[in-house]
Amino acid sequence: MEDVEVTWLVEQRFIYKARDERSVEFIARLSNPQVWETDESRHTAYRCRVGMHPLGEDRWVTSISGFTALCSALDHIRTVLRFLVADGGRVYWENSEDLVDLDSPWFGPMPGPKELRLDVASCLQPSQA
Repeated sequence: MEDVEVTWLVEQRFIYKARDERSVEFIARLSNPQVWETDESRHTAYRCRVGMHPLGEDRWVTSISGFTALCSALDHIRTVLRFLVADGGRVYWENSEDLVDLDSPWFGPMPGPKELRLDVASCLQPSQA
């Protein structure tokens, strides 16, 4: 991987639990988008560095604008998390029993059992019949 100074924009810790209950904590990171100009290209591209330490090496995700590079980098993280879950594992937010919601734009967290026990009856207004 080329040696380029990277400023991490955001990072989030997650816990992955495999089907056999072994677990690992990992950090997902996204860098600031950077302009990327190559000798082969007459167009400017942008790229973001994505890290999933210790699950793999950092990598660049490239696109046509800084915004789309950042969106693509976030989607790369979602793809890796979906791969882990498809293999029978679960991904949790750090220090939590809340599962990451892979369908949520912001990854959830999905509410746990305690949050799902709502007292709907106390919220209902009397009918005005």
